[in-house]
Amino acid sequence: MVVGYPGNDYGWIMSRTTNIDDTIYSDILNRLEAEFNYNKNQFIKVIHDKPKENIIK
Repeated sequence: MVVGYPGNDYGWIMSRTTNIDDTIYSDILNRLEAEFNYNKNQFIKVIHDKPKENIIK
């Protein structure tokens, strides 16, 4: 899922899992840049690697 902010000042790429395949992530960034005028170099990929026992249910 991708969430954007008007004017392309902010954008978030979200996944249901703690990681996303690098090819899919790259494809999303390329499409955001080509179709919605985002600058893919301004995105920062955050790695979520907490063990499952620390996740609140």
